[in-house]
Amino acid sequence: MGRPIIKEQQDESAVHHALILDAFTKELPSEAFEAALAVAVSFLMEKQLEANLLDIIYAAQNTHCVTVGSTLRQREPMLETLATLSPCQTHTFDGLRPIVQSRLSRLSGCLCLLLDFDETRSSFLKMLNQHGIPIKVLVLGGQCIRQEEPLDDLLSPQCQVHFIEIDQIQQDLWLI
Repeated sequence: MGRPIIKEQQDESAVHHALILDAFTKELPSEAFEAALAVAVSFLMEKQLEANLLDIIYAAQNTHCVTVGSTLRQREPMLETLATLSPCQTHTFDGLRPIVQSRLSRLSGCLCLLLDFDETRSSFLKMLNQHGIPIKVLVLGGQCIRQEEPLDDLLSPQCQVHFIEIDQIQQDLWLI
């Protein structure tokens, strides 16, 4: 151009959260799975800031990660996918670990909807907690599935674990 030109750049970053949907159950039909889907859909329908991105991580025949933005147009296909999702009986919860680990550097926070609370899921939550991002865990099934395993090494200001009773899910969610 024959004269100096200054190009200004501004880093733009979106608030990026993950919704991890536990679809691993041996019991069919599963009330906890249906409740997890309902909570996931209600979370998807929340009004979000325009800059928010949401990774929805779940497993069906394969592990999936779908990123959606804040507009309803972007969320509608995911709502349809969740409406047709079935519980996964062929894989284990550990199958989600690699895809979640690959996304951790981008995440600002994480919501985990769990159908059980066992050693595998506890280990997964410890791994998430080590990365220092805020984590909210909803274990659907409540006190009836709480294990004797202590939560002391999980609980922190960054990691909150809530046991939700399926028969009073709405009341329990309001208390969180």
